[in-house]
Amino acid sequence: PLYIKTMETIAISIILPVYNAEKYIHECIDSILAQSFTNFELLVIDDGSTDNSVGIINRFNERRITIIKNRHDFISSLNLGIKSAKGVYLARMDADDLMLPHRLKTQFDFMESNSDIDICGSWAETFGIRNNILKSPTDHNDIISNLIINNSLLHPTIIMRKSAVSRYPEYPDLYEPAYLYAEDYRLWAELAIKGYRFANIPDILLKYRSSETQVTSVNFRKMMSVSQIIQKQYIEKVAEKIIEEDTDYYPVFSDAIALLQNNKLSFNALKLLTFDIYQKHLKQKDPHDKDIRNP
Repeated sequence: PLYIKTMETIAISIILPVYNAEKYIHECIDSILAQSFTNFELLVIDDGSTDNSVGIINRFNERRITIIKNRHDFISSLNLGIKSAKGVYLARMDADDLMLPHRLKTQFDFMESNSDIDICGSWAETFGIRNNILKSPTDHNDIISNLIINNSLLHPTIIMRKSAVSRYPEYPDLYEPAYLYAEDYRLWAELAIKGYRFANIPDILLKYRSSETQVTSVNFRKMMSVSQIIQKQYIEKVAEKIIEEDTDYYPVFSDAIALLQNNKLSFNALKLLTFDIYQKHLKQKDPHDKDIRNP
């Protein structure tokens, strides 16, 4: 096995930034402490809260919880949590969401059984103002091709292999301030280009709170604007990669870019074109590639 349990080894470090979450933080931490898998540390990064969030957290008499103080800067708090982590794996969590009791056990077992996977998410169930199931593609090739169109991993469901992301040149500053509100999308796109491997477990492991006050709702327009920048950058790198491996695609991308610049092709059309080409290209590169969950 990749992980060998000793008295000193921490299997999973949970990175939990908290900003003015007094309404939900107790329930969130309760769901973490109720995990069937118990070998973890919970790193709560106080992101400059001005309410009673820290007071509520301090009431937990739990040696696995560490509170780290930081100024109000979400990206900085994420990076600080990762830098402070001692676990073999890094798991993300948001202060208003809930872990289902088997989440950590399921993801830990999956990562131990699939040594080629660097980053793994899961499906989730929304609750609050919207109730539905968030399903993401599970196969690596589907995930990296879908990144052209949207973010195909749900951030608070993520577990990462620390030994893998520590090879990333900017480590421990994995998340970039310039991409606030879509910082995870940017990271997945960058790691995909570098050859990191992804998976999503087709199981609901998180209850994802949907509310009018959550960051993705309040800053939706900014998130979409940043996401489009990420998509443009990713398409450019994907196109370069495809052309490098198959020069037959050069005139296709050259003509498409020219049409886009002359307002004869929409950006959405370019996304769909690149998505279709990338999926076919990935299949041609490895026609025997399978979803590792369905061998």
